Amino acid sequence: MAAQVAQPAQLDLGDPRIVSTYNEIRGADGTADWMILAVAPRLPGSAKDVLSVMGTGVGGLDEFQTQISQAPLTGYGYLKHDNKFLFVEIVPEQLSGADRIIARKYGKQIQTVLKDYDSSLTITSGVTPSTSGSDIQAAALSIDAAGARKRAPSVTSEHSAFKAGVSSTSLTSELAMDSWAEEHAKRLRDNAAGRERYKEEAERKLKALSDQRAKEAQWLAEKEAKDQAMKESFKAEFQAYEDSTRKDHVLGKWLDQASAGGRFWQRRYVEIQGPSIRLFKESSSKQDAVLTIDLRSASVRSARDTCYLPHTFVVCDAGGREHTLHARDSKDYLQSVAAVERTCGSSAGRKAVHA
Repeated sequence: MAAQVAQPAQLDLGDPRIVSTYNEIRGADGTADWMILAVAPRLPGSAKDVLSVMGTGVGGLDEFQTQISQAPLTGYGYLKHDNKFLFVEIVPEQLSGADRIIARKYGKQIQTVLKDYDSSLTITSGVTPSTSGSDIQAAALSIDAAGARKRAPSVTSEHSAFKAGVSSTSLTSELAMDSWAEEHAKRLRDNAAGRERYKEEAERKLKALSDQRAKEAQWLAEKEAKDQAMKESFKAEFQAYEDSTRKDHVLGKWLDQASAGGRFWQRRYVEIQGPSIRLFKESSSKQDAVLTIDLRSASVRSARDTCYLPHTFVVCDAGGREHTLHARDSKDYLQSVAAVERTCGSSAGRKAVHA
């Protein structure tokens, strides 16, 4: 039997937030000056891992180096510092050789989107705020050092050796020094005016950012209220269905289950029967379940912040084991979470009734 040829590492760069945040960092409106990217596991049927925006902000180098130290084992960043742009990738030495190669290849693919930068930095040691900060600051200083700087005209030893009576040489030297003094004074005036403009621009950007965050907070509050109302509606529908059919079966949906380690997703048909949630390879409930989770004393929470994927949630059973599930759309996600929450909340009452 012929050996299978390993497929090259591919990355899905289709998240629109990547390009929009990149344009905000490079723009002049000041809505962002850094972002951190992370790679999420691929979904079933997909040949690519997914690149998502893990975080963004306007706190500059200090905030960036603090946040990137909290990034996953492998991560990527883009930073604006003193009107220069820096691309950062974290590829720790403790990764296996294959994982390091994949991380570097992903970095090259990301650079095709974030292609405008003045310098790049690869961090291979353990990432902490101090170690990452010193590396990033060193890279930022190297950007500054690369810029061309004008120097004051100097009088050579050849000039100083001339006698005072040689008027042409003295005049040339004096004119050069006067020209340098005027240029230096002009730079000081321009710097003062630039600092004032920068202060005004920073205040304007802070106000715009504050207004934007207020609008985002209001939008999130309204969305959470709407989602909660929808979940309560689904719970009521499940209760009415159970009462009308007299069956302990309130959910039957196709969801994705994260494998051990979270590197892959497996398609599963999910049913809630009594106080348990059962996962099958097929939609027929006659076969043996590949996994049964006891929902008595269990809990459910969103997993978007840890998986970087929308419509993802975690069911934690009484033994502390966590099971990550992903729905393909918002409706399936809310219905599934509502069903699990309802079953968790009513399992104690059901147990008392059947006792």
